[in-house]
Amino acid sequence: MKKVQELPFPLEIQLTESEKEFFSRRGPAPSAWNETRRHPRFYFRTCITARIFPPLESQDSPSELHHVLARDISRSGLSILHS
Repeated sequence: MKKVQELPFPLEIQLTESEKEFFSRRGPAPSAWNETRRHPRFYFRTCITARIFPPLESQDSPSELHHVLARDISRSGLSILHS
């Protein structure tokens, strides 16, 4: 059995499941009967460091680094969780 990954930072996101359950999901993600996605989603559970840039109107503000969790991925997008 694969070991659940250790988080490199404290988890500030309130999950609806345990960390172990969150990181253990693999393979295709289920879809709803009325979903109109063009591309299937797959579980992609990992920690990501994201650099967030300010809106164009606030160019004087510096960019910030944030830790987020990736949830799933498809050919056209990535779902992340952040607080």
